[in-house]
Amino acid sequence: MNRSSCFLAFLICSILSFAETLRADTVSAVIDNDAFAGRDGGGYTNGIRLGWLSSELDKDTNASDNIYASFMKKTAEAIPFLHLDRQKKLHVGISVYQIMTTPTLIFNSEPDYYDFPYSGYLRASFFIFEWDSERYNEYSFNIGVIGPISGAGNAQKISHKILGDREPRGWDNQLDNYLTAGVAYEHGVKSWTGHFHNSFSADWINVFRIELGNYYSGISGGTVWRFGQNYTENFNVYYPSYPEVIGDNALLSVKKRKEELGWSLSAGLFADATAYFYVIDATKDYMIDRNIFSGSVTGAGTLYFDNIEVSLSMRMYTTRIKNSSNKVSYGTLSVLWHF
Repeated sequence: MNRSSCFLAFLICSILSFAETLRADTVSAVIDNDAFAGRDGGGYTNGIRLGWLSSELDKDTNASDNIYASFMKKTAEAIPFLHLDRQKKLHVGISVYQIMTTPTLIFNSEPDYYDFPYSGYLRASFFIFEWDSERYNEYSFNIGVIGPISGAGNAQKISHKILGDREPRGWDNQLDNYLTAGVAYEHGVKSWTGHFHNSFSADWINVFRIELGNYYSGISGGTVWRFGQNYTENFNVYYPSYPEVIGDNALLSVKKRKEELGWSLSAGLFADATAYFYVIDATKDYMIDRNIFSGSVTGAGTLYFDNIEVSLSMRMYTTRIKNSSNKVSYGTLSVLWHF
């Protein structure tokens, strides 16, 4: 077993040891890939995310009841300017994801110093939600690794082999191993909800996020409009612009749906201002500069049956590299299971 496999196994076992005493409310599995958009390489090319959300917490839970929940609550309450609202629901959760960037020409063995470098990133995010039916606050911290230890290079080679594609040849030039950490705050609000003819529904959700860390630091925001029938009324706002690819708010279920089949269509606009992005800012040998501002659009269709949601979305966003004309887009397949 190589180092990346050992690290991944250690990370998963550590997370399971935290989560073993918590009953899940929602779990999710999400796959991002630019092959959905008919391309391969040129920036963010693939991501795999696993998310887990606890059932609602007793506001008086102490350490003897649940170690992880108590730790997250006490950590949040120890921050001087942060005060949890006891009138709102509380949930804790964990998400793990692995993502990768590659240059446009992935079959060249030599690095292209005018394009994205090969990089793999493996991260675990630990978060707490306080929320009601109209708005939520998420407080989180994350730890991760960049480099061969992330296992991203092996993951892409295996996936290409399974799909019958040529092997990407530049992973020997990927960014070196590097430890990352960061904190984030996110606020979302359901600005409007409508019901039509006792059958169709629509909602409008806005979200703001700030993240500080040695992998990514920046401010982002977005708005999403959704229309459908018998869908789960949640805060389903996955960020469509790399590297803000975490969307833990979708795990929250505001209102349970009826058991029969449901569906929804959604569209969103997002923008962000990036102060630091390791993949570009720390690559001294590469002749690339980072765009401070970027924007993105997304469209999604989702089916709901029993307690399961299956969604396919397409995302397009402006490139992170200045003076680049690369087409930047990818698709996302996500599955959520509400218990």
